[in-house]
Amino acid sequence: MGKKPPPYFVLNAFGANDEPVLLAGGQGIAHRSGNIVFKPTRNEEESVWIAETLIGLDCVNFRIAEPIRANNGQWVSHGWTASKYIEGHHDFTRWRDIIRTSAFFHAALKNVPRPIFLDENDDPWAVADRIAWHELPLPLDHPLIGAPLQKLDNLCVDVNLTSQIIHGDIAGNILFHDNRAPAIIDFCPYWRPAGFAASIAIADALVWHDADESLISLGNDIPMFDQLLMRAFIRRICELIEIKRQCHEDRTADIIKYLPVIDRFVNRVRS
Repeated sequence: MGKKPPPYFVLNAFGANDEPVLLAGGQGIAHRSGNIVFKPTRNEEESVWIAETLIGLDCVNFRIAEPIRANNGQWVSHGWTASKYIEGHHDFTRWRDIIRTSAFFHAALKNVPRPIFLDENDDPWAVADRIAWHELPLPLDHPLIGAPLQKLDNLCVDVNLTSQIIHGDIAGNILFHDNRAPAIIDFCPYWRPAGFAASIAIADALVWHDADESLISLGNDIPMFDQLLMRAFIRRICELIEIKRQCHEDRTADIIKYLPVIDRFVNRVRS
């Protein structure tokens, strides 16, 4: 996938008329034409499932970017999906609201069945998620992060929590609005405990947004939070390792950001 805009016949299929403009953020692949946002799909089955799941949600206390059908009634046309443009902005100071919105969203997803396509995903993020949950081996031979990963792994115990559909990257995909409920975009489904989504958000806050470690208290009401946060760190680190392995993109500088945070977290859990 690149940054190429949707061709004219895709725009026509979804009823868009304006020249498409590349949107900032995300993976840099979404384009906006008027009030419609277009994204290329990597997996048509997954895209159809996402559209049908979102369109059927009871959206209390949050908004979604409503999926749009093409003029033939399908959710995907020529490898592209479309959704209504939704107003809002990121605010990486409102962590309490991010965690609260995550809870609302995952409550709405609680009874959604597990889709089969999750077993077929093998991108860096899916592989890293399996590593974090001991479904694949940890890369303990990595020269930079192998030893810190071993420290985290030594503290892992079994997590006996019910899994459900979660948004695997919710922190960067919540938009706030002055007069409307927060909006959730770019739904990327995984099958894990609901608290894992919030734990990934808190890990991101600590590593990438210089959040104070008092933010960890937002996990006080999440069952087995320390174990989930540990797996969140492992997942994020292994994503960077897998990006290098699969995409040949060196993310060493990003991995280094995790080292001091992991040391502090390990010391906190041990004390």
